[in-house]
Amino acid sequence: MHVPTRPSIFAAAFVFPLLIILAFTGFFAQAPQKSPSPAPEATPSTSPSPTPTRAPSPTPLPGAQNFHQWGSITVFNGLPSDSVRAIAQTPDGVMWFGTDNGLARFDGRRIQNFSLGENDADRVLALKTSPAGEILAGTHTGAFVYSGGSFQPVENTNGIAITAISLETEIYLGTDDGRVLRVHRGESGAYLAEKIFNEPIRGTDGNPLTITSLLEFDGKLLAGTSGRGAFVVSDGAITEFAALPRPIFVNSLAQNHDGSLWLGTDAAKGISGIFLADGAQATRIAAPTAKVLSLEANDSGVWAGTERYGLFHVADSKLKKTYTFENTSGGLRSNNIFTLFTDREGVLWIGTNRGVSRFDRSGASQETVSDIPNSNFIRCLFRAPDGTLYAGSNRGLFVKNGDKWNQLPAYGSQPIFAVSESSAKKLAVETEYIPRRSFVSGGANWIVRDGGLFREGDGHSERTIEAEEVRDVYAANDHVWAATTTRGLLHARRDERFGWLVSTIGFEQGLPSEKAFSILPTEDGLLIGTNRGVVTYKPATVAPKLIPTRILSQRVHDLGEIRSTIALDYPQNSLLVEVAGQSSRTFPEEFQYGFVLTDAKGKEIDRRISNDAQYAPADLTPGEYTIESIAFNRDLLASDPLAIHFSVAKAPFPWTATALGVLLAIAVLGLIWALIEHRRIQHRNRELAAARLDLANEAERERRRIARDLHDQTLADLRKLMMLTDKSTLDKPAFRTEIEAVSSEIRRICEDLSPSVLENVGLIASLEFLLDNTIEKRKFIAESDLEDRIKLPMNVQLQVYRIAQEVLTNIKSHSNADHVEMSVEINADGKLKLRIDDNGTPFHPDTVSSKGRGIANIKARASLVNAKVAWKELRAGGNRFAMSIED
Repeated sequence: MHVPTRPSIFAAAFVFPLLIILAFTGFFAQAPQKSPSPAPEATPSTSPSPTPTRAPSPTPLPGAQNFHQWGSITVFNGLPSDSVRAIAQTPDGVMWFGTDNGLARFDGRRIQNFSLGENDADRVLALKTSPAGEILAGTHTGAFVYSGGSFQPVENTNGIAITAISLETEIYLGTDDGRVLRVHRGESGAYLAEKIFNEPIRGTDGNPLTITSLLEFDGKLLAGTSGRGAFVVSDGAITEFAALPRPIFVNSLAQNHDGSLWLGTDAAKGISGIFLADGAQATRIAAPTAKVLSLEANDSGVWAGTERYGLFHVADSKLKKTYTFENTSGGLRSNNIFTLFTDREGVLWIGTNRGVSRFDRSGASQETVSDIPNSNFIRCLFRAPDGTLYAGSNRGLFVKNGDKWNQLPAYGSQPIFAVSESSAKKLAVETEYIPRRSFVSGGANWIVRDGGLFREGDGHSERTIEAEEVRDVYAANDHVWAATTTRGLLHARRDERFGWLVSTIGFEQGLPSEKAFSILPTEDGLLIGTNRGVVTYKPATVAPKLIPTRILSQRVHDLGEIRSTIALDYPQNSLLVEVAGQSSRTFPEEFQYGFVLTDAKGKEIDRRISNDAQYAPADLTPGEYTIESIAFNRDLLASDPLAIHFSVAKAPFPWTATALGVLLAIAVLGLIWALIEHRRIQHRNRELAAARLDLANEAERERRRIARDLHDQTLADLRKLMMLTDKSTLDKPAFRTEIEAVSSEIRRICEDLSPSVLENVGLIASLEFLLDNTIEKRKFIAESDLEDRIKLPMNVQLQVYRIAQEVLTNIKSHSNADHVEMSVEINADGKLKLRIDDNGTPFHPDTVSSKGRGIANIKARASLVNAKVAWKELRAGGNRFAMSIED
C-alpha cells in the first residue's frame, strides 16, 4: 500500500518552526516550566524545573556553584560495583555499601570488599546496622549477619531474596515472595528467621507481592508492597493501612522527626510520587518526581530519590530544591537513585547506578552579592542591632533583603572597608583602608606581629597562630578564627594537653579562594567575606570517631586484642599503633592525632600531636604502659580517647645464658689460644712468603748472572771463533752459519734468563715484544699512556712478565692456537688486568697432568705478588687467561 508523503513533509515544515518558537519562549519565560527533567545549568536549581539563568559575568565565580559539597565513590575508588542499593553506618563511623557485587567497607581512607558467596549471594538489596555494631545484609539468596569479623547466614533464609530490613525494637525481614520474617537468636547463639504469618501478601492476580520496605511506626510494623500499598503486620495477621487516597505501588517508607509518615510510590511522568500520611488522609506533595525509589528523613526534611529525575528535597511539606546530574555538574553521580542514607553527622549518602554520592548540605556555602566581580570583593561584614546584614565591597555597600543582596546607591561604587552604626542608628562607613594590627574579641586582645597572631592577657603574650596578613579575628568559647589573605580562614583552639591546635579552612574546604577579609558570627556558624563573595561556614558539632587500624610489634596483632593488655614478649620493647579518625566532613589528611604514653603509675612518658596517624614508642623499659589516642577533626573537635594497654616483659633469669656463658668463657680461652697460634702461623707464613720472594729474587739475580756470563764469555768466545773462521783460507760457509745460529740461540737464552727489554722499554712494550716473538698471528691491546700509569715495583713487573711468558709458552706448545690476543689495562679500582685469549683447544687447568709444572709455576708466581689468576673456556671456542693485581 502506498502512503503519500507530501502531507507529512508539509506538516514537518510547519511543526519545526513552531517548536523553535516554543523553545525560545520557554527560555525567556520568567515562570518555571513544568518538566521533571531539569536542563543543565551553572548552579543547582531551587525547583524541579529549569529556571532561566543570568548571563555569566566576565570573570566567572566558580565558588558560587558550591560543588565542593558533593563527593563520590565509584569502582575507580575500589567499589566492587557501581550499582549501590543499600548504605549503612556502624557506630564507629565506618560506612558500608551494598552493591550488585558484594559489600564494601569504607573507613574514610580505603575500601575493603567482602563477598557473601557465589552468584546472586553478592547482590545486596538491603543493609542495616545495630547499635552494637552488627551488620544485617539482605541479599538475593538470603540474609547475613556480620559479627566478630565474619559474615554468618541467618538460618531459614537460604535461597530467599531479602528486599527490606527493619532493625529497631526487633529485627524484621521482608522478602520478594510477600512474607515478613522475624529474626531472633537461637539457643546456639545463631540468628534464626521465622514467619509471622503463614500466607504471603498476594496481589489481585494471586501472585505474591514483593515487600519493598519495612518501618516500625506508631508501635506498629508497616510493610510497603509493590501492588497493594502498605500493610500493618502483626502476629498472625495483616491488614491494609488505611489512607485516602491509597497509594498502590509503595517503594519506600520513612518517618521524620515530628513523627509524620511518608510514602514513596510509583507515579507517571510529571506526577509526584511523594505522599504524606496524616491519620487516614494521604496528601500528595507537589513535585514532578515520577517514580520514587527511596525516601530519607533527617533534620533538614525529607529527601526523595527517583528512578530517572534525580534527588528532591521536601521541607515543611513543600518542595525546596531539586538536584540532578546536570545541575550539580556530576556531583550527583546519576539521576537514577536506589537508596538514601543520612550518617551521624547529617551528611546525605546517595546510592545510584553509577556509584555513591555524598552531599554535605551543611558544608561551606558561597553566595555572590552581584554579577560584577569587583562587587564580590567583600572587605567587611556588619550586622546592625535590628539584624540587617551589610557587606562592604570594592564597589559599594550591599544590604541583604531576604535571600537577595541589593546595593545601596547612596555610597556609589566606592570601596567600603568598614561599616558601623552610630547611636542615632545611622550607618558610618570607611572608604579608606587602615591596616589593623590589634583586635578585641572573646574578652582578649589579639595582636598581629612577628608573623603570627598573639593573645595578650594576664600580663603575658602567647602565640596562637602562625600567619601573615591577618585582616580580622573572632574568638568565642576557647575557639579563635583569623581571616587571612594568604591562608584563608584559620581556626585555632587551645587543648589542655596538646596546646594550640590550628586548622586551615581554604579552597578545599569550600572557600572560593584563600583570601578572607572579614568574619561575622551567626547563630550556628560564621559569615566570611572573601574576594569571591560571602561564605557561610557552619562548624561541625558532632565529634569524630577514632578506630584502630593496625597494631604491630614483631607480628601483626588482631584488633580485638585491645580489649585486654597486649603482652610483648622479651626482648620486644616497642609497639607501632596506627589509628584513623572517622568523620564524613573531614578529609583524612586534615585529621590531627594526639598520642599520650603513660606508665602503670599514670606518669606521662611521651606526648605528641601531628597529622601522622602512626605512633611507635621504642626502647621501653619493662613494665605496663598505656597509649591514649585522640583524633581532632577539621573543626578541632576531639574524639573519645582510644586507650591501648600493653606490657613489656622483663628478661627471664638467664639459665641458658649462664650455661652458654661458661661455655663461652671456655670458647674464649680456646679462641685466645687459637688467636695466638693464628698470629704465630701468620708470622711464619709472612716469613715464608718473604723467603719465597727473596728466593725468587735471588733466582732472578742468578739468572741475570748466568745471562751476563753467557753474554760476556760465551758470546765473546763465539765471536773470536768466527773471526778465526774468517781468517781461515778454507771456505766453510756452513761452519760460519752454525756459529751464528749458536750465537743467536745464546742471545735468546740470555734474553729469557734476564729480559733486558723490561728494563729498557718497560712492562707494556716487553709484553708486546714477548707476544710478537711467540705467536705469528696476534693482537695486542693497551692504551698508549698505560706505561706511565703503572706503579708496580720492578720485581713485581718481572713476575707479571714471567707469568705472561709461561702462558704464551703453554699456548704455543699445547693449544694448537693460530691466533692470540693480549690486552693490558688499569681499571677504575687501580688494578692491573692482563687478559690473554686464544682460539686453541679448550683448556681446563684442574685436569692438567701432574707431570707439567707450567700451571704450578704460574700460580706460585701469582701468589708471590698477591695476584689473582683464572682460566675459562670461551663460548666461541678457545681459552681465556685473566690476571689482576693491585697497582
